[in-house]
Amino acid sequence: VADEQCLSCHGSYEALAEKTTSSTDLVDTNGKVANPHDLPQSPIAGEGHDTITCVSCHSAHEQAACVEQAADTCRGCHHTGVFECGTCHQ
Repeated sequence: VADEQCLSCHGSYEALAEKTTSSTDLVDTNGKVANPHDLPQSPIAGEGHDTITCVSCHSAHEQAACVEQAADTCRGCHHTGVFECGTCHQ
């Protein structure tokens, strides 16, 4: 499913980020909370958060817990459980 299809009903990324500003679902091992819809973009195209799509965390046909699916998506890169940039790789 393309992001455009999701966003046609759920609104823009900015609107989603505004709706989830108080979300505490994504917390790293240092206690840093990440808004799942307001992720910083990488300065290098094709790396980082710009590769994450709606279906990276949400399943269109299942009631799977999106919090765990989102956490798994985060752990794909943040394998040490820390969300701060530059803690592992320079």
